[in-house]
Amino acid sequence: MRCSLVFHAPEPGAGAPQPSAEDMEEMQRLMTDYADALEAAGVFVAAEMLAPQSATVTVTRRTGTVVIED
Repeated sequence: MRCSLVFHAPEPGAGAPQPSAEDMEEMQRLMTDYADALEAAGVFVAAEMLAPQSATVTVTRRTGTVVIED
């Protein structure tokens, strides 16, 4: 079985409050520790950054109909 762990946060400059440099450093350290633990357990597969929102398409299916948003 494979699982996906996805974090969603406003992109830099998107008008939302941005984390401080110290907060970013702490988040990166925690994610590195987590990835290291997954790797040590032999269950780590991959880690990748998603493309910026401006370069993506959103596909949803909420009411039984597939909706594609550019």
